[in-house]
Amino acid sequence: MANGTIVREFGGHPGPVVSGGWNPRGSRILTASFDPSTGSSVIRVWGATADEPEFEFDGGTGQAAIPLSWNPDGTRVVFASFAGRSGVRVWDTGVGEHVLEFPGSHGTFSPDGTRIVAWSADTLGGVTVYDARPVKDVFARLVVAPKVVQLVAPKSVENINPALAQSHATRGLALAQKGDADGAIAAFREAIKHGPENAGFYNELRHLLSVKQDWVAAAAAAREAVKWAPHNSNYWLYLGGHERQLKRPAEAIAAFKEAARLHPRFAWAHSELSAVYLEQKQYPEAIAAAREAIKSDPKFTNAHAVLGLALRASGDDVGGRAALAEAVRLDPGRWGPTFRELFSLPVAPMPRAK
Repeated sequence: MANGTIVREFGGHPGPVVSGGWNPRGSRILTASFDPSTGSSVIRVWGATADEPEFEFDGGTGQAAIPLSWNPDGTRVVFASFAGRSGVRVWDTGVGEHVLEFPGSHGTFSPDGTRIVAWSADTLGGVTVYDARPVKDVFARLVVAPKVVQLVAPKSVENINPALAQSHATRGLALAQKGDADGAIAAFREAIKHGPENAGFYNELRHLLSVKQDWVAAAAAAREAVKWAPHNSNYWLYLGGHERQLKRPAEAIAAFKEAARLHPRFAWAHSELSAVYLEQKQYPEAIAAAREAIKSDPKFTNAHAVLGLALRASGDDVGGRAALAEAVRLDPGRWGPTFRELFSLPVAPMPRAK
């Protein structure tokens, strides 16, 4: 019998959370918030057991976005604006990309996920059915990015085949789920040959190469992902992480800054930026970035930990100890054994229920 025990808590939205729900498989949770003070909305996709969001979508300024409908396999979701500029939008929750947009203020997927019916409360008799199968990434555009390795040989336009590319990608995901990383990598390389502008393929390849600890190739795949989806803050975050692994601090800082620029309240990006600054002994910058992370998400324990270390390194022992103690209080299992022993921090008492 259910007893109402709290199983998970998620935080960090910049404003009031206006909507949320499970995907059809029950493996992911989607939340949306709207901040009236800034007129901006943020949508996050969470793994059911993850501490940090898998993706954070920018719902735009001057408009609030709410999730309306998942497709049957839980890979796409329909959003609509209910303030400011109206519109029904489709996001790919597998790769974190905006793929389609229709007029209207309400919309829902058909049972097979191939159609969307959209309508608007402001239009009399206006109900339209749209094909929900995108033919291209509407945001894809080229940006300059350095390359370390060549991922695939250049292909002519005749070799571009989105359907074939998707079939290779589907096979790659299936192989990855079976634990065949090498087979999955080969499949995604084939997908890229036939769909070289699909940022999601590069991101999946990046992840698989990371599993194989091929950091140079993973970084190259991350650069391709941001080249074709420069609006995706998660891809910039991943790129920054790989640049940091490769001990390229300037490149890592640039990538994390771009992630934070795209989503100013992206706590993870600010926290990672702070960590790189700390490694470079740029303590004022590390402190500022950590505080931005905490401002965005007061429960982001990594940021408290980095802030504490940066403050102590800059000479503020009292402030540093306080920040480290907060990291221990928020996540005693992770930070307690390290910081309590290292700095003899007291165990912070839990607040009493009022």
